[in-house]
Amino acid sequence: MVGVLYFSSSQSTKKYLSDDHSTSRNDGRKRSWLNIPYLDSARIPVSSLYCIQSTKCEYDTAAGATIRKRMTSIGHFTLKSQTSQNLSIPTFFIALASNLSSNDSIPVDLLPYKKPSDFTLSELESIWAKKNMAHLHPRFHSKICTKDEGFFIQDASQIDRFRLLQDYARETLHPFSYRVDLQKRIEYLLTQPMETSKHLWEVYISNGPLGSSGAISQKKVAAYERKGADKAAQEYKDVNISMIDEQNKHYIKPRETLLLFRAHHAIADGVSLVAALGDLVDEADKINLHLNDEIRKRQELLRWQRPLQRICRFLINCVRFFIGALLAFFRHLYFMAIAWNHNPFLNATHTSKFTNVDSSDVYQSTRSVSWCEIATVEEVKSIAKTVGPNVTINDVFVSCVTRALAHQLSEHRERIALESHSKASQKEENYINIVIPVHLFGGIHIPGSEMGNRIGAFVARVPCEGKRDVGMTEYSSIKHLESVHASLQAVKNSPSAIISFLIAKVSTTCLPSSWVKFLFRQMSANAAAVITNTRGFPMKVHINGRSVEAVAGFLPLPPGIPVGVVIQSYNDMISISLTAEKWAIPDADRFLGWVLEEYENVLDETRK
Repeated sequence: MVGVLYFSSSQSTKKYLSDDHSTSRNDGRKRSWLNIPYLDSARIPVSSLYCIQSTKCEYDTAAGATIRKRMTSIGHFTLKSQTSQNLSIPTFFIALASNLSSNDSIPVDLLPYKKPSDFTLSELESIWAKKNMAHLHPRFHSKICTKDEGFFIQDASQIDRFRLLQDYARETLHPFSYRVDLQKRIEYLLTQPMETSKHLWEVYISNGPLGSSGAISQKKVAAYERKGADKAAQEYKDVNISMIDEQNKHYIKPRETLLLFRAHHAIADGVSLVAALGDLVDEADKINLHLNDEIRKRQELLRWQRPLQRICRFLINCVRFFIGALLAFFRHLYFMAIAWNHNPFLNATHTSKFTNVDSSDVYQSTRSVSWCEIATVEEVKSIAKTVGPNVTINDVFVSCVTRALAHQLSEHRERIALESHSKASQKEENYINIVIPVHLFGGIHIPGSEMGNRIGAFVARVPCEGKRDVGMTEYSSIKHLESVHASLQAVKNSPSAIISFLIAKVSTTCLPSSWVKFLFRQMSANAAAVITNTRGFPMKVHINGRSVEAVAGFLPLPPGIPVGVVIQSYNDMISISLTAEKWAIPDADRFLGWVLEEYENVLDETRK
């Protein structure tokens, strides 16, 4: 998940939007959720917009003074490769549900009722202090070093003060329109810079009726309320539960809490960030114990190898790496050459609206986002095993996403043909380039280790069959999946991700920012989309007794790539989220509908 931010002017200006939807705070001031400070992109200093992460303490001055630490090279790369239109600020939400209790399901005139308290900033601060987050993950409380962009600073003498999160969190008005308001908030946060001289992450806390924001699906809301009603009926057998329907106006529904986060990518990659925030959940010790057991099992497998076997394995891996690196290098050159100055979405949307406008101006458009749950992990695994022994969950959804991309590109071409009054449409894209980020530690963050950016990426050229192809020949979703798997497998088994990691590391150290930006844009090979996956908690977790019902992360778009997709899992359920330029995908909900349609086709064909 790489996308970054860069500004080059010398003065900052703080602006605020109107207080049309204000809410009271403890300090007596009124804030709207939209009353978020943002900076004029034409007047932002370089030093105030760089977020730094650390791995090595450069020096520590006298006791109680400021600690100055050097960031990792990959974190620095995200800063040097960012642009003003492509902020490297991932946004994600965590939706909590109130405790299941009988009082939530019984009319107030039948039982004494005490309204459940909402999740507040004070409660978050209490959990933060109880979990000792400031000491476990000090990067959450680091800020920019204004004198050198390669460092961040932290005041060691005031670490205890960081238990109070007024600088990082605020209580806001709950989304008032189902899904629509939350979508607009996420789109806004994805495109607004952060005042990193003060903080590197933010969270917005809001509370409302369960299911009102759209963060939790209606199916989950119905199941949750039904479970609460069943529990109440079992505990209070003497109460006339049928009166609930007659006195619906007195019926007390559960509440939900929405935690809307955003954090600069330089702090950590998605795996590290999920693991760090995982220390907040009630099951943190159980999760860490499970991870330690998995790591121990892997280490034990290596211990059984004899010294000679280890030496031979090392030499074989060196030869494979050298040959694979050469092949990966020439393969990537081919991908760059064949797609040179040929981004599918720019070509497909080349209407009068974008005529005589270069791609850098086109990418200034606003975002469109959407999210949904698709299927259980076991169901997708069964599909993958049916198609082939090496097919993965990621292959299944890359196939579905590329199919949806083909639909979107076909629609753009049809619109252009109608607007130009031409019967002939543009040439169909048979193949497109996509970028796949890869976590170099296998998607595992070692418990107790420091957060970091341990990611690489590779470019793959995958089939993209449009609606015209379906009309001409018999289309098979399984065959499309097999073709996508073959395209990904050839690159996945190569050291491309490691090479990209090393190139980013070297270029950050040796090249100026302008060269790094150019290199980053060209290395993406005019990809149509970036598709990443994040593994969440395998079981349902809780924060201070409140169950986490939904989690969704949204990718910050890298420069030159108009579509970003995140495939994520939580509690044995796979969900997908979309971030896109609005000119590329005007209707994000419809796009995910195409993804779901292709998934259903794959599922039906595997069951035949």
